Amino acid sequence: MNPFSLPITDPELYLMREKQRIEERASTAGQRLIPVYMRQSKKTSQIQDELRRPNSPLDQSFKKNQRSKSFNRENIQELILRKREILLTKKKIENRKNSISSLDTITQSREEEHKKAAKCLEDNLLRVEKYEENLKTEAKRRADMADKKTKERIEKQIEINELQQEIDHLYGLYERNTEELRQLLILKAFVEELSASPEPEKSSTFMTENFESLYSSNNLLQSIMSLEKINLFLIQQAQEGEINLENLKSKNNNEIKQLENDNEQVITNIKTIERNKEILSTKLIGMLDEHVEKPLISFEIMKNIHDSLVDIFLTIGGDMGTYPSDFEMLETLENSIRAEIDKSKLLGEEGLRLKEKEVDKLRRVRNVENLKSKEIEKAKEISETLDRRKKKVIKKTGRVGMERSKIPEKVKEKIKVEIPQEILDRREFLEEYIPYP
Repeated sequence: MNPFSLPITDPELYLMREKQRIEERASTAGQRLIPVYMRQSKKTSQIQDELRRPNSPLDQSFKKNQRSKSFNRENIQELILRKREILLTKKKIENRKNSISSLDTITQSREEEHKKAAKCLEDNLLRVEKYEENLKTEAKRRADMADKKTKERIEKQIEINELQQEIDHLYGLYERNTEELRQLLILKAFVEELSASPEPEKSSTFMTENFESLYSSNNLLQSIMSLEKINLFLIQQAQEGEINLENLKSKNNNEIKQLENDNEQVITNIKTIERNKEILSTKLIGMLDEHVEKPLISFEIMKNIHDSLVDIFLTIGGDMGTYPSDFEMLETLENSIRAEIDKSKLLGEEGLRLKEKEVDKLRRVRNVENLKSKEIEKAKEISETLDRRKKKVIKKTGRVGMERSKIPEKVKEKIKVEIPQEILDRREFLEEYIPYP
């Protein structure tokens, strides 16, 4: 609805107009009762006669009607203005309500998005934690298996060493038995030669001399055969031991290769976990940066404000050991300012005069010191300029045979801005008696 166009069906406006029409009709009827000569606009009588003449009741009624008419017109205008203001305020309220509702919907949607994002982040973190726990358990299990396999490998290595020692021992026995067998074979051949010799004399002499050896030849043959069997058995055992040793070596090599593969898989899994963790952390930081609104004031400005606050707080006499926040420091500043204001109110005129006298004394002392320092600086500058003028030689442009002459160097005088004394006094007073800058 347009606030500048009033509705036609407004009851208050309709009643006011009807009332005005009734009053206008009554006023016109009253005016018609007045004679025509009384209703003339131009009057022949003078102003003094008009003023001296008493007012008739008809004139009074006419004036009253005129007043009421003007009053009613003004009332209608005021009513229209009031109605328009009411409509404008209603329109403003509706616009504000619409803007508030739109802002509420935006805030609700953003809150829901933030909640969803936070929930997703929590779920992702829980998944990552579970994944890390599973990986830790898997790595622990793999490490336990690797420890068990290493222990088994060590035990098998010990068994292999023991078997190697047994094989070496058996090889030693085999060599010893082969040596004995060789000696026995030599004895056997010697006995067979003796038994098959055709010379009876020699054999009889030999048999008479070595009767015991001839008597035990059969026993020697049997012992040789038994030793051959034992040696064959030992050879078979040594071959079986070598075969077992080769099998154990092949098993150990396979287990070592499997352990190396398992370790490589664990290392690759750890690397993938670290990469996934970095990716998730970068995503999380990006999501947080997207959802976080940019501050109105930059970080550098906030840092400068904080540093200036800390300096002011320290000049007041605050203790940074309690680690106060910015709001606490501001509260202490306000309290100190209020205390100083109260003190300045309590001082009165006499205290202010005494302080002004002290400030004047200090100002005079400082002015004297400043004048002395300025005089010393001027003397130094003059001495430096004189030295430079003595050293500097400039050639004049003129005749050919003209000698060189020393020309003094032009020194530009620096114009210093003079600050009024009232401002200096005020500045000194503030620096001296107010604790904050």
